[in-house]
Amino acid sequence: MQKTLCCDNQGSGTLVVDQVGSDGASFTQRRTTDADNPTTMTTPFFSPILPLQLTEEGINKLDEVCQEVTEKFFRKDYATRIMNTLKCSRDANKGYYRTTPDFRHFIGIYHWVKAHSTYEDYVVFRKYLQTLSAVYRWHFGHYQSVTVYNYLHERVKIETHCEHCGSLSKALIDRLIEENLWAV
Repeated sequence: MQKTLCCDNQGSGTLVVDQVGSDGASFTQRRTTDADNPTTMTTPFFSPILPLQLTEEGINKLDEVCQEVTEKFFRKDYATRIMNTLKCSRDANKGYYRTTPDFRHFIGIYHWVKAHSTYEDYVVFRKYLQTLSAVYRWHFGHYQSVTVYNYLHERVKIETHCEHCGSLSKALIDRLIEENLWAV
């Protein structure tokens, strides 16, 4: 008589099968899923306190702060070109002409800055431009999933941690936090 006793160990994902008359238990590994180990978190991993939509006053303040900080690192005409490209991408993202939900017009700015800087400077400038773009995409991009907003916020956090590459980005984010335009 073969009797099978099964024990599903939910912690390890191992199925223990003990057959009567055999010398020992047989172990079968199975794939575990999150449903096997339900855990409830008391606080969410990420909860930004910023509203997803800025008022007209908030938009103007964001533009002013970003222009001011960008002018500290680039010549005034370069900073104006960078900011105008972001504004164009932002405005194309509104209403009927939603042609660039991912701010693809801003890609040319990376190439343009690379052509006008040394490699050592370009690494730092590129991080700054990525952070600046991420801030605008977070505020003005239209995404179907909140995951994109979380990703952009986390990416900005990570990019500002490096003391070399993120030094310019950190100055921008610190200024935006001061003006209550970015969450910590």
